[in-house]
Amino acid sequence: MNKFTMIGLGAWLVSIVIVGFQAITSLMQEGGGGDWGAPPGGWSEMAIVDLVGDERLYWAADFDWLVYVFTMPLYILLFAVGLLFVIMGVVFWRK
Repeated sequence: MNKFTMIGLGAWLVSIVIVGFQAITSLMQEGGGGDWGAPPGGWSEMAIVDLVGDERLYWAADFDWLVYVFTMPLYILLFAVGLLFVIMGVVFWRK
């Protein structure tokens, strides 16, 4: 395996971990006193905008495709980036 394939598999692993934690969080029901800490309504998707903040990504509002990338769920973005790197790893494989 080369570096591209390893980066792609790492992105897939992080994507699976994010989906797993979100699934566990959605299964937890918020208690009467709110002691569980789960968000009401279950599944909450995380995006780059949620991690970085709107105030730091104001420059991306002019580019529609970039707004789409920054607001898409993080696990889908990581899966797509992982797929891209795995394909690059297959193309640039040296024997």
